[in-house]
Parts: sequence; structure tokens; C-alpha cells
Amino acid sequence: MASPPLITPLPDAPSRSQGPAAFNEKSDPFIAALPPMVTQENALAAWMNDTATAIVADRDAADASAVAAADSAEAAASVETDVSEQIALAATYANNAAASAASAEAVGPGRNTARLHAVALSFM
Repeated sequence: MASPPLITPLPDAPSRSQGPAAFNEKSDPFIAALPPMVTQENALAAWMNDTATAIVADRDAADASAVAAADSAEAAASVETDVSEQIALAATYANNAAASAASAEAVGPGRNTARLHAVALSFM
């Protein structure tokens, strides 16, 4: 971000207590410095407005990023839950398959077709 425009300090202001000669001597430079100071103050005001606008835009972008991050975290948690469920389901199927294999070996090949068919249907 750019630095703010500077405002040149005014020269010493004239005072009636200094007498007419000193007053006149100080008044000309003081009055001559006023128009440039107004220009500098206007430039500073424009810079302040631009800076405030940029700050608001940055804040809004940060808010949008925070919402997106929260949405991503929620989606990741949902995926983690889905994966955990699939792992549990796979373990159940593996256990069922092992039990079916053990049951089939205990009966012997071709001896109990109805039982094997029932086991096969349990996986569908």
C-alpha cells in the first residue's frame, strides 16, 4: 500500500501583537501556503478513501476465504465419515466371506449346494 501524501506545515502565522511590519512580513508567506495545503489535504482525503475501500475489499475477501475454508473442512469431514463407513462395510464383507469359506470347507465341496447358495445370496 502506498504511503499517504504529506502535508507541508504552514509557516508561522502572523499576529497583530507583532506590529504592522512583522504582521505584513509573515502574512504573505502564510496566505500563499494555504492553496497548496488545500491541494495536499484533498490528496490525503482521496488516499484515505482509496485505502478504506481497499481495506473493506480485503476484509470481504478474507470473509469469503473463511467461508470457503469452513465449507472445505465440512466436506473433508463428510468424506472421512464416508471412508470410515466403507472401511467398516468392507471389514463386514471380509468377515462374512471368511465365515462362508470356513463353512464351505467344513461341509466339503459339492455336498451342501443350498447352504453355499444361501451364503452367496447374503452378499447381494
